[in-house]
Amino acid sequence: MIYLNGAILPADQARIDPADRGCGLGDGIFETLRAYDGRPFRLADHLERMSVAAAALDIPLPVDMPAVAEAVTTLLAANGRERGDASIRITLSRGTGPRGLAPPPDPRPTLLIATATYAPLPETGAAVTVEIRRNEVSPLSRMKTLGQLDNV
Repeated sequence: MIYLNGAILPADQARIDPADRGCGLGDGIFETLRAYDGRPFRLADHLERMSVAAAALDIPLPVDMPAVAEAVTTLLAANGRERGDASIRITLSRGTGPRGLAPPPDPRPTLLIATATYAPLPETGAAVTVEIRRNEVSPLSRMKTLGQLDNV
């Protein structure tokens, strides 16, 4: 089950418009967090960061953050994740718009929340360094935007 624009429904019944700017332009933000035994960890902090990023990018919030917090809790229960650990991803895009880069004059954002079983990290791992540096002076460097290709 997922949460999409105010409704909890099976993921295979969800539909995001192909003209959604999050899909075509990466025009949106996200937060990923963990739930411990069904309790989202530092949810208020994640939602605050999302609010700040949405305001900076002029993406209106379709619902207030207490409603998002309630949706997260309801979705965890709908997926039987009241016990055990889970991963939660909250995605907010600017919604649909005409072709081109200019934001639509009356944006209708898309809010998607999904949960998954938390996959613990391995005890050991390897690190790889690259020569590519992020643009540290960009205001986007402090936001979790959908355009994560540099990280991929």
